[in-house]
Amino acid sequence: MARAFAILWLLTTMLCGTASKSSVATRSKKSTLLARSAEGSLASGLKNGAASALATICAKAALQPFDTLKTLQQASTASSSLFSVCAERVRSHGVLSLYRGLGVSFIGAVPAISAYFAVYSSLKGTLLARVNAPPLLLVAISAAMANTVGATLRVPCEIVKQRLQAGLYSSVSDAIGDLFGRGVGGMLPPDAHLAQLARDLPFGVVMLLTYESLKRQTRRALDGREPPPWLGALCGAAAGAVATIATNPMDVVKTRVMTAKQASSVLALVSAMWRDEGVTAFGKGVVPRLLHKIPASGVFWLLFELFRKLFRVDELRLQ
Repeated sequence: MARAFAILWLLTTMLCGTASKSSVATRSKKSTLLARSAEGSLASGLKNGAASALATICAKAALQPFDTLKTLQQASTASSSLFSVCAERVRSHGVLSLYRGLGVSFIGAVPAISAYFAVYSSLKGTLLARVNAPPLLLVAISAAMANTVGATLRVPCEIVKQRLQAGLYSSVSDAIGDLFGRGVGGMLPPDAHLAQLARDLPFGVVMLLTYESLKRQTRRALDGREPPPWLGALCGAAAGAVATIATNPMDVVKTRVMTAKQASSVLALVSAMWRDEGVTAFGKGVVPRLLHKIPASGVFWLLFELFRKLFRVDELRLQ
């Protein structure tokens, strides 16, 4: 992770260096933007982090059952429909079992999402002010660096949550006790960390590129005006759908790694899935994942923008 972060930071530094070679007029414009960014980037980042935390709590509380069903489908080597998985779960463990892992999900996701959006918004604002480069490239770099931080924070609670959902532990205390007993490798195993990064980095980049692109096109269609909340929510839902489909194979691998009873490398697990189950294994859980991510993304971006307005967040926009 440290090496990947260093490479991304080096790319950012190189891009910042290219900005100094721009024209006098461009430098003058950039200096004005830089002053604005330097003054408010930290405060903006903290406010964005708080807004994303509140939005995450609301979205996850409403849509946790779909996340549980997705995990159950992906963790199983058998081919089962969404309805049969749901019916079996409710029959065996009751309706409330669909909310297993919600508390752990809050503990893991809220700080991770807060850190992610705090880093993303601060870095994006700084890069847009300093760097003379395509805005969407700066969005991608900011999203990748922010997700490296967020994904790392998310791993321990993600392991606990998914193992609870898959029925490998009967309670949170049992899961934490067993994993902590294995040392650092139990709560932050290298393969699980790699699988989390392999899913979250492309997911974050694809989602934010799509969202920022749709919002930019919408502003142009509205003659520069900010789109209404419902239209922003649609942009968020569409971005979530695109990112979900693009990263589902990595999500299946992540689930298998985190719910495996015995440690296995990511490469060995992928090879075994390809050999024993075929290419269809990497599409498992895509329906409940879409049913979860599309409304969750729409609700998240709707509430995120609402909380940003309440916190009076002011940041640079893509033109």
